[in-house]
Amino acid sequence: MEAFFRSHYTARRMVLSVVGDVDPAGVMAVVGEVFAGVGEVHPVE
Repeated sequence: MEAFFRSHYTARRMVLSVVGDVDPAGVMAVVGEVFAGVGEVHPVE
C-alpha cells in the first residue's frame, strides 16, 4: 500500500487552488513550508 501511495500520490499529480483576496507571495511562502517534503513542485503562473 505504501509503495502505491508513494508512486501515485506525488507533487506532480497535485493541484492546489487558492481563491479569494490573498497575498500571492504569502500563499507561496505558506505552501512552501507545508508541502516542503513532497518533492519536486512546478507552480503554474
